[in-house]
Amino acid sequence: MQTRGGGEMAHARVAKRGYGLEIAVVETLKAAHDALMTVAAERLRMMGISGLSVKN
Repeated sequence: MQTRGGGEMAHARVAKRGYGLEIAVVETLKAAHDALMTVAAERLRMMGISGLSVKN
């Protein structure tokens, strides 16, 4: 019984760690996307184009 309980706890720790890793990956991707959008906006501004919205 003791081993089984410990095994369940270990499994819960691994599952929690995996979930945390997933969140970390998503946060990293969001940060990278924000950085790319900032760089793109700066380059467009330097080229004389203001704003990222498309006007019809």
